[in-house]
Amino acid sequence: MTVNRKFGIDNFARYVTVAFMGCGVAWCGFSGLTQEKQIGDVADDFQLINVMTDETFRLSDLEGSIVVLDFFFYWCSICRGNSAVAEKQINQYYRDLGGNPEGLPVVLVGLEKDDSGMRSGETLFFAERTGLELVVDDSDHVALNQFFSPRRGEGTNNSDFVVLNGVPNSPSHQLWEIVYTRSFRPSVSELREAIDSIQAPVAAPEPEPAVPAVLSHPKYVDGRFQFRVEGTLNQSATVEVSTDTVQWNRLKEIVFGDTATIVIDENSFAEDLRFYRVVTN
Repeated sequence: MTVNRKFGIDNFARYVTVAFMGCGVAWCGFSGLTQEKQIGDVADDFQLINVMTDETFRLSDLEGSIVVLDFFFYWCSICRGNSAVAEKQINQYYRDLGGNPEGLPVVLVGLEKDDSGMRSGETLFFAERTGLELVVDDSDHVALNQFFSPRRGEGTNNSDFVVLNGVPNSPSHQLWEIVYTRSFRPSVSELREAIDSIQAPVAAPEPEPAVPAVLSHPKYVDGRFQFRVEGTLNQSATVEVSTDTVQWNRLKEIVFGDTATIVIDENSFAEDLRFYRVVTN
């Protein structure tokens, strides 16, 4: 039995033909699927093999980016159409824009759900046909089962999409928070809305520049020179004294407060030639 099903124009595939192949009305267990982790939960790191390079891939390697996970079966025509559109309308789209509206980079990761594709080379052919640039082997469903329950059945002919925030210190989402999940009919607008909702970290305000220390003109009071010193609140400084401006000696260590600090030179006399300066620490 073959069914032609028409999607809305915003869906990845406008027309999809699916052969039930004896799966019955339950779509091989797809109906009524439940998620293991929910939107708002934090995804666990996972380690898989990059199909392109045979090197180890870790989700945490993409920290600093918004990550879109595209789970597919290499033999699935729906998946092929979805992945091709995701590569063009998500990966390439945000690359051309220089990131989402906050300037955050977006990375699309394809995850193969069927181990026979790796053995036969069909997964690489799938990547070539769809344009996917990064594909990893999730045939054991290490990553998939974080987001979608294995109870739905493994013969399901569909794509699964997840959007994760990989940007540390985002004011809108936790690191590796699940922002979006959808199976079978994810739309470009939904994916972009999720991606665009992730905000960049707020830059720490620049510290105010230190105010240069101010030393008032010394006065001779009660047989000693004294003067006032002012500077940036809580900044420490050293008051030094000299008789020739060549050799300087420490007179007093101070920490600036809300009011001026009075410094008295106990070793000074009216007939002395004295120079003073403040060195901030």
